[in-house]
Amino acid sequence: VIPTEILLMIKLMYIFGLASLTTFAETMDRLCALLFPMHCLCSSFKQIFVNYHSLKLCPRQLCMGVYSQCCNDYCERYICIPTRHNYLSFKEPGIGFYVVCMTAQGAFFFGIALLMDYHVLDHIWTSLPCVENSQEKHLEDGRDRLTLVNLYKCHGTLIAVDHLCLGLAKGECFIVLGQNGAGKSAIMQMLAGKVLVTSGHAYVMGHSVVKDIANVQGQIGYCPQTNGLLLHMTGRQTLTMYARLRGLPEDLISERIDSILDLLLLENIADLPAKTYSGGNRRKLTAAISLVDEPPVLLLDEPSTGMDPGARRQLLGALDTRRRRGATLLLTSRK
Repeated sequence: VIPTEILLMIKLMYIFGLASLTTFAETMDRLCALLFPMHCLCSSFKQIFVNYHSLKLCPRQLCMGVYSQCCNDYCERYICIPTRHNYLSFKEPGIGFYVVCMTAQGAFFFGIALLMDYHVLDHIWTSLPCVENSQEKHLEDGRDRLTLVNLYKCHGTLIAVDHLCLGLAKGECFIVLGQNGAGKSAIMQMLAGKVLVTSGHAYVMGHSVVKDIANVQGQIGYCPQTNGLLLHMTGRQTLTMYARLRGLPEDLISERIDSILDLLLLENIADLPAKTYSGGNRRKLTAAISLVDEPPVLLLDEPSTGMDPGARRQLLGALDTRRRRGATLLLTSRK
């Protein structure tokens, strides 16, 4: 909205045609182009539209050294109709300057997104104590699928997780109990790579959460405390999207999704938008996302919150079925 209003203001200055306003408008146009990608986009469409119709109005053959508003070299200032046969020209009304600005902004903001996604600044500011190579190799080669070694997380002076040690093998389930603010979600977020570990180490299927989070994320199914659902999508569409993102073969997706929907008793509402689901069914759909590619390790942060007793039993029964098939489960709960 703001770039559109700025564009309108700048064009009104051009229309008034005063030299001082025109100079100021040109300066504002260039400044806004450097700051706002949407201003570049709106200005580019406007310039293309103006240039196209100006070229139709002013055929090339009219400019034969005679005075005309259509001739850039033979018109008075402020009443020219500028045209460019090269739409990417850097001169008015070309869009070359805006294209360069958008390209630079795209690269800049993509770099910012990468820095945030990989927690680069957090890594710079956070120093972890080293683990001896022999100890690290022993932990990576161990039989436990999930290993926590003195896992520690603090926010300023507040300690969220205090040197937690845990080992879970294939087919084991462990539930972390605690009230709100006890640090349960902090454990899950560290293991899922959403926040950095302050100190200590954690290993999932032999991969270090600190050093190899990309491979860790490929081995886990994560159900966050909040429902990260696109409410306009149906349950079946949501699971299909995540199955493709997880790299499930296309010929297996439909069968896998049907089995999960049946397991969690969601098949009757699978083709309805998620915004029509009750709170309990939204939690079941969020849990279903973590199950879609049958990962060896499941991290479920209060998966039964907001469910009635019947729905809670259905979900826990489905998770127990996965455990008996060999999955390792780490859950959190308030009770």
